[in-house]
Amino acid sequence: MVPGTEAAWLWLNLLEEGCCCLLAFLMLFLL
Repeated sequence: MVPGTEAAWLWLNLLEEGCCCLLAFLMLFLL
């Protein structure tokens, strides 16, 4: 594996988790 792609996958996973957490927080805050 190329280190660059591995880092990209790590960032994508972090962004996905961050978006999920942000959406959940917004839903709780708005409801």
